[in-house]
Amino acid sequence: MAFDPAFERQLETSLEAMRRMEPEPDPGLRERILVSRASGLRTMPTLLVAIDAGPGVMSEDEDTPVRHAVSRGWPRWVGGAAATGVALFALLRPPQPVEAGVISGTLHLSSTTPRPGQSVTVQYISAGLLGKPPSLQLRARIRVQDAEEYETGIPVVALATLQREKDATYVGRFTLPDSVVYAALAVEDIAGRVVDDFGGRAWEVMQAGEGGAPTWAALRQRAADMMGRSWEEGLATVRRMVRLYPDSVSSWSLLQSYEGWMSLDTDSTRRVHREKGREFDARYRAQRVLPEELPGVMFWYTARGDSTLGEYWRTRLLAEAPRSELGAQERLIVTLRALWKSADTAAALSALETQWADVPPKRHAQVAGAALELVPRIESAAPTFERWTERLRMAQPRVGSERLINERLIAVRALEYRRTRQAGLDRLRELARRWYADSALTRRLWEDRASYLRRAAAAPREPLLALGKALAADGQLVAARDTLRLAAEAGWNTTAFRAYAQVLQQLGDVSGARRQWARVAADPGTSPVVVDSLTRRLSAEVGDSAWRVLLHEARGILGTTVMKDAQLRHIEDLTLTRIDGATTRLSEQQGAVGTVVVFWSKDCGPAIEALPVLQQAGARFKDFGFRVITVAEQATRDVQLDRQIADHRFTLPVYLDRDGRVNKAFNNWGTPQIFLLDRHSRLVFRATSDVDRALLQAYAMSTVQRPLAN
Repeated sequence: MAFDPAFERQLETSLEAMRRMEPEPDPGLRERILVSRASGLRTMPTLLVAIDAGPGVMSEDEDTPVRHAVSRGWPRWVGGAAATGVALFALLRPPQPVEAGVISGTLHLSSTTPRPGQSVTVQYISAGLLGKPPSLQLRARIRVQDAEEYETGIPVVALATLQREKDATYVGRFTLPDSVVYAALAVEDIAGRVVDDFGGRAWEVMQAGEGGAPTWAALRQRAADMMGRSWEEGLATVRRMVRLYPDSVSSWSLLQSYEGWMSLDTDSTRRVHREKGREFDARYRAQRVLPEELPGVMFWYTARGDSTLGEYWRTRLLAEAPRSELGAQERLIVTLRALWKSADTAAALSALETQWADVPPKRHAQVAGAALELVPRIESAAPTFERWTERLRMAQPRVGSERLINERLIAVRALEYRRTRQAGLDRLRELARRWYADSALTRRLWEDRASYLRRAAAAPREPLLALGKALAADGQLVAARDTLRLAAEAGWNTTAFRAYAQVLQQLGDVSGARRQWARVAADPGTSPVVVDSLTRRLSAEVGDSAWRVLLHEARGILGTTVMKDAQLRHIEDLTLTRIDGATTRLSEQQGAVGTVVVFWSKDCGPAIEALPVLQQAGARFKDFGFRVITVAEQATRDVQLDRQIADHRFTLPVYLDRDGRVNKAFNNWGTPQIFLLDRHSRLVFRATSDVDRALLQAYAMSTVQRPLAN
């Protein structure tokens, strides 16, 4: 889909809040995805402008980056370069075989593209991690044809029980409901203690059409499921959509979007899309009656490459299908564009009132979110805020973590008005209780039960943190202390530690506050300026020796907390070939604590942008006792690889994957991906594209595996 620059500017503030709210890929890719999602690809409420920046409520300190449990962004404290969790090494590969690598077991399906109602037989040979129990469970993340992107809110169900046979093979059968067009599969023991999700890939099935090929809806949902997991696989899926369904404008439009998101649009790709746009225009322009969705899709597809065609189809969209989803979207853009020029908030809110009455239900959340973004932060606007808040609640899903996140944002915004402040406080209390009750969190396909319970325990932190700050701002310090204590205990989070320390200081609990400040200073993501300031102040108060003891205790807590997510897996001792032809063994690339292995690709522009960030992170990993090596996704050295290394002054060791064995051994399927090995060459943490998270994990490993220097 094309995107209007004026609307992009109008939503800029909203997108910044989105980035803080919902962990996703790097800033560059993430912004492109969110812009497109906000403009129709996936509806997200736009109640996001400065919501977390209310006085004393949910604000972030400039020098303290927020670390999300599953964040995939590149950290501000490593460097300012934008990087991305994508690359293109898999784009031209054939579909992955339904068989795992060395880390997982082996799963065979009688059909990976069953027709509606067709039974699928499953045969699974267990990995060592699962052992040989009498039975195992097959779980699935299931998608219907209009399911949302990403895995948030997508149901995960028990699909079948697999029974062990005499040869230790597990066998079972399942039939997908006719409405399910795509399913991602994983195998686990009955208690959910160990999960085999094909090393993060998940096995999969897609509903087949008449000729046996996956339906368009199945491929569309596979692409949606890959968002946040593997952007290159998502793009490969969209390219397959174009090959199988070349007459679908939506296929080409989605391909155009992916190329834009992943910085792959070039003169040649833009020329292809212009030609296809003209071809589709010649086919449909003379037809006076079109399917309701087609004018909108034609507008989004043609507008980027040909403004004249785009304006023609925009006119038809507004004239013939103003109440379609994309028609409603364009009307919203018109309203916001007018606001951008006139700054007349009252007129914009009036226009949104009219649109609320006649847009399709799927656009209600977007209209309500846009209205709430515009409601003035003055007391007389409280009734307007309440009206649109209720509408947004009506438009949201009834259950799910995304609804709870939006409810928290609404509650925080409610604290700004005297009329709604108490309701906001009550809502935050209720949200914290609901998160604690575990009722809204679905165990993800890849999560074992222990990981899920840790995530569930940490989930109430955000409403507790918002509530605690609000109580402190109201002078209810004892209640704030008790609330912030719970937030600080819900995992490792320096923002919670800061807020808790400030309230403890106000209550005179200086000793307790110092312990919290020590945790802030112990975190490797805290800026050196803040660490130096805390060290000078607290060393002066308690003495150098006592401060070192506090830091040592805090680092121990950090290590214990983070290492709860460690999962040891053996990696074979590979032979590695450096770009200059020299060879070494993986076991020889050990630091005092372990090895960091980074997979990257010269063929992905955004991934290349990550090289300076990786370079800076390499020094931090070395400080933590790790040796860093990188694996380029190619078999032989070439001029382009040398140029990228030279242009970015990349000095970390670069190895080639000559026969694909390195990828297979790590079960890697994306770049950049970071793996942490201990000094025994055992894989300790799941792959991540988040340098921030990898550095925290590396630091935690260093606190466990070697004494901390005073």
